[in-house]
Amino acid sequence: MTAFDRAFALLKMPYHGTNLERAKKIMREGLKPMAHDVVFSSDDYGDALEYAASRSGIEPGDHNTPAVIHIAEDTPNEVELFDKPYRTYDKTIDPKHLSMYWQQDPKDFKRDGEFMMDYLRRRDELMDREEERWRSMENESDDRL
Repeated sequence: MTAFDRAFALLKMPYHGTNLERAKKIMREGLKPMAHDVVFSSDDYGDALEYAASRSGIEPGDHNTPAVIHIAEDTPNEVELFDKPYRTYDKTIDPKHLSMYWQQDPKDFKRDGEFMMDYLRRRDELMDREEERWRSMENESDDRL
């Protein structure tokens, strides 16, 4: 396999976002099914990165630094529950199929030019405002609902 082949393989492999504390355990014990008895991953690195940030807490310097784990393309036990870019696995993924791809202090990383923590705060504020708006409409008659 050439260097190009290896680099291209990295681009199409799935990613699992988590926090560094969990990532270290995963790299020792494997990636175990939890929610819905499956392991979730994404072919979209940005999605995995966003999930890692959400699993890491908001405060910079938090011990839950975001981390992204790379899952080998030939990993067994993949089950099709969702359309791409999401992948699911119904059994523990052995550490030999995993590699630590990225880890960084949350205050230092960006997605689409915006610091991730700013994005997450902005997203959470928007969701809170929308929930408040919908709750205020509960008692109003609306034919569209």
